[in-house]
Amino acid sequence: MAQWLKPALAADDGCGIRAGIDMQLSGQYVWRVYRAVLGSDIIPEESPYDEERLMWRIFRLLSGLCSIPAQY
Repeated sequence: MAQWLKPALAADDGCGIRAGIDMQLSGQYVWRVYRAVLGSDIIPEESPYDEERLMWRIFRLLSGLCSIPAQY
């Protein structure tokens, strides 16, 4: 959603500018609310579901699939 929203705001029929906009999607927002309500000492700073973390988990799983022979 953020990848679509950023250029849409900068388009001619949008605002025309998108500088300095912090796109906070729902998952990021909820994680920040958890930290604010429950305390930063209980909830870690980064969510285990952040894009960067999930990407590396998926790569790890995919590398394990490469050793499995293809079945046709």
